[in-house]
Amino acid sequence: MVLRKLLVLAVFAAAVVAMVGSSALAQRRGPRGGFGGPGGKLMMLRSEEVQKELEVSDEQKKDLEKLRDDMRTQMREVFSGMRELPEDQRRAAFEKARDKMRGVTQEMETKVNRILLPHQVERLNQLDVQTQIQRRGTDAALGSDAMVKALGITDAQKKQIQDVAAQAQKEMQETVNKAREEARKKVLAVLTKEQQEKLNKMIGEQFTMPDRGPRGNRPGR
Repeated sequence: MVLRKLLVLAVFAAAVVAMVGSSALAQRRGPRGGFGGPGGKLMMLRSEEVQKELEVSDEQKKDLEKLRDDMRTQMREVFSGMRELPEDQRRAAFEKARDKMRGVTQEMETKVNRILLPHQVERLNQLDVQTQIQRRGTDAALGSDAMVKALGITDAQKKQIQDVAAQAQKEMQETVNKAREEARKKVLAVLTKEQQEKLNKMIGEQFTMPDRGPRGNRPGR
C-alpha cells in the first residue's frame, strides 16, 4: 500500500512538472495573440458539454457548423501544398500560414459572437480562459497578449511570473526525483541480493542523458 501511494505521488508530480515545464517553454517562445489556440472558441463549441453549458439552440448549432465547414475549407487552402515544399522553404511557409490562420480564427470568432447571445459569449470567454490555464499553465496563459491587455500586466510582472514558474518547475523536479528514488528503492527491495547484483551488471555504469528540456507545446502541433 505504501509503495502504491509512493508511485502515485511520483506519477502525479511528474505530470505537474511536465505541465509547468511546457507552459514555461511556451512562454519563452512568446505570447499568443488571443486566449484560444487553433480554431479558438469555434472549436470549443463542438463540445456537447460546452453547448449544454451555454444552452446553445438547434438553430445556433446549425450556424456554428456552417462556420466550422468554412473554416476547414480555409485551413485546407492555407496549408495546401506545404508538404511538397523543400525543408528550407517549409518553415517560412508554415510561419506565413500560421499568421494567416490567426486572422481566420479572429474572423471566425467575430462571427461566433454574432451567432451567440451576449450572455453566451460572456460564458464562452470564461470557459476559454479556463481552458488556456489548464492546458498551457497559468504563467503561459497570463503571458498571452489578450491576458496582458485585459489584466494590465506590466513587463515587470511578466518577468516575475516567468521567474516564479521557473522556480516552481525546479522544485517540482526535485520532488519527482526524490519520489522516484524512494520508489526505486522500494521496488528493488523485493529482489534478492543475487538478483540485485545481476540487475546492476545489466545496467552497467550510470550514464546521464543530456536534458533537452520539455517536449510539449511544439510549434504547429
